[in-house]
Order: sequence, then C-alpha cells, then structure tokens
Amino acid sequence: MAQIEIYTTRWCPYCHSAKALLTRKGVTFTEIDVTGDREGRRKMVDRAHGRYTVPQIFIGATHVGGSDELHDLDDAGNRSLRRGRVALAARRVGCAVADLPSDVKAPRPNTSVRFERYAE
Repeated sequence: MAQIEIYTTRWCPYCHSAKALLTRKGVTFTEIDVTGDREGRRKMVDRAHGRYTVPQIFIGATHVGGSDELHDLDDAGNRSLRRGRVALAARRVGCAVADLPSDVKAPRPNTSVRFERYAE
C-alpha cells in the first residue's frame, strides 16, 4: 500500500479531524508538522500545487486534498452523496467514477471506503 502523508499544524482542528479519521480506519500515516516551519510549508505548497491551507494529504504521489476531500472519500461509502461530490473525490485520487467500486457509486448503509483501494 502507498504511504500516506499528512501536512499539519498543531492548532488546526481540520488536521485533528483528518488524523482521527485515518486513525479510526486503522491507516498508518506520516504526519509532517509545518507549525513555524517556513521551508516545510513551502515544500507542502509546492507539492499541493499552490494550496497553502492545512491539512494537505497525499496517498503516495497523489494529492488527495484537505480534510474535506478525505472525509468525502470516507462518506462516499457510508451514505449517499450527490454524484458530483463522488466525482470530485474520484478525480482527486485520479480515477473515473466508472472505475469506482459499486458500493462507492451506490452506497449501502454501514459500508466504508477502504483507503487501500486508492493507494495502489
């Protein structure tokens, strides 16, 4: 499985939320704290194609986005979303909606997206 990296700051509630989701899912990740680290923040902005807010999450070389996009990926398997949000989440991880597993396109109750699907 590809390595998951998350750029954070100490005081960011969205960072804490994203890390909590990954932890609940049992996903191992590397946290890169850019609090007060200008060089680290610059590297993050470069990798995230100009996005400067935290968190910024990467699965391997793929930029997933921030906490909202990460939660959208999880939500896609837990409850029905507007197709546009699923398409946005799919586009973020570099696949087409048609390539998503059927439980993501037509979610069933109490199912969840496994992050391994997007880390290959």
